[in-house]
Amino acid sequence: MTTKATPCPGIDWSLTEALRTSPTLAILEDLASGMPLDLTDSEQVKDGIDATLPDVLLALDAERIVITDADDRAAFMGLLVFALALLLDGRLGRPAETRH
Repeated sequence: MTTKATPCPGIDWSLTEALRTSPTLAILEDLASGMPLDLTDSEQVKDGIDATLPDVLLALDAERIVITDADDRAAFMGLLVFALALLLDGRLGRPAETRH
């Protein structure tokens, strides 16, 4: 008996297909267009968020950034996802490494 191997074991492909039609993901993709970071490179995104997150949090706390609509909420949720990823990696709050 032969079985067809899945390209990446452990990935729930039904979830992946559902995400392709996600309106929230579509909003995030629209917001990402034209950004200076390569948003397909999660390490580059994490580095960028790690460098700016303290200032963003202070601005949110001081109500200099106000979340008012779906676009704002989508961007904020994306920020939270990467902040959580940084936290789980043990990188959130650490000084950024200098790269030359």
